[in-house]
Amino acid sequence: MQEILSKKMGRISFFNLNLFIRIVEKLILHLFLFYGNGQLKQFY
Repeated sequence: MQEILSKKMGRISFFNLNLFIRIVEKLILHLFLFYGNGQLKQFY
């Protein structure tokens, strides 16, 4: 029973980690874009 539970948890955590990484990448990209736009607006 414990083995089955741990296997399921492992699969879920791996999937969540994959999703989390993708979300973080998108957030970072958006932050960089917004930050870059903000910097450009300050200069002009």
